[in-house]
Amino acid sequence: MKNAGKSLSLLSTLEKFLDDVYKFYHYSPLNWTGLQETGDALGIKVVRPVNIYGTRWAGHRHRALQALNTDYVAIHTHCTQVSINSKGDSASKAKHILDCLQSLELVLFMHMMLFYFAVCALLSDTFQDNDTSIDLIPVRMHAACVKLTETNFDKMAEEFMSELQDGQYRTVTLEKKKRGSSTEATVIKRVKTEMRALSQNTAEALYSRIAEFEGNSGVMEAFSIFTPVSWPENRSEFGTFGREEINKITEHFSEYLRAKNITRESCMNEMPDVLMEAADLFKKNPDCSYIDLWSKVLKQDKMYNRYNNILALVKISLVLAVSSAECERGFSMMSRVKTDWRSRLKPLTLSQLMTVAQCKTPLEDFDPRGAIARWMTGGKGPRRWTPAYGTD
Repeated sequence: MKNAGKSLSLLSTLEKFLDDVYKFYHYSPLNWTGLQETGDALGIKVVRPVNIYGTRWAGHRHRALQALNTDYVAIHTHCTQVSINSKGDSASKAKHILDCLQSLELVLFMHMMLFYFAVCALLSDTFQDNDTSIDLIPVRMHAACVKLTETNFDKMAEEFMSELQDGQYRTVTLEKKKRGSSTEATVIKRVKTEMRALSQNTAEALYSRIAEFEGNSGVMEAFSIFTPVSWPENRSEFGTFGREEINKITEHFSEYLRAKNITRESCMNEMPDVLMEAADLFKKNPDCSYIDLWSKVLKQDKMYNRYNNILALVKISLVLAVSSAECERGFSMMSRVKTDWRSRLKPLTLSQLMTVAQCKTPLEDFDPRGAIARWMTGGKGPRRWTPAYGTD
């Protein structure tokens, strides 16, 4: 998305404006308190402005734009008061924010960007979800491309302009002219042109990523044979289903499979049977996800022992990372654990604390016996068991 909008001036202007609004209220408790009081007086539940540079994910920019849209009237009213009653730096910053809020060009572009960021944020959430499987990524990317390229921005602009009452957007009068002689039609045309360019550039970037994702001789795409929606309806076709895909997968991971004594022929022999049993499980619970379905299969000892060769390929598909989101969460967690006041933490202690922090097992489901057994047997010498105080 960043590369797609690199040459578009309106996008740069909008991002700078969002950053200016964030800084105006984040670094001034007086301004933030004034905005809250203004919102209370207008009956608006004010949302704290969001820093668009907090993370690289599209959802962060989407939340920043949503917060601005929610606080639009409150921010305009408050900045009007600040520009009149204050002097110096605060007054000049408030006037700059007012100019942007009253610009037809910027407000129309902001309205269209809400749709754009909503599409990108949905795709971004897919990459951030740890339960996302590799079969879902190309589907969501294709869906995002279709939404971006087939959106009618002419109709979107017409609907926005028809909702204006006497040139006012939510009680705020918009300036219909910009840069001297520019007319309303010229401004609207420029916004639509930039939105089309941004959407087209983003779609092209996504299509190139899809091509990379489905590269490696089609190995990633070959894992779709384990997706229930790709299975044939006629059970008699399971005998020949997925043979070409298994060839691609076993050839690509040949070194790993050879170390595990797993052959291509054994995978093909087990493929029809394991798919039939997995299909029966899926019929009982058709709403379960790809990961949940194969997790149930892997947890059944009989099936795992019977089809351990083909299930090795399933396990590969389950552990392939679709993004670096989890790694980035780890770095964020490390910053929270190792603060300036805990700068002397040793790497081993830091690693152990991060492991505890990342543990998602609820306390009531945690079984401490394994940890206790390891502690009892892991010392340099034998450990003595000391009963709890007050017990025999």
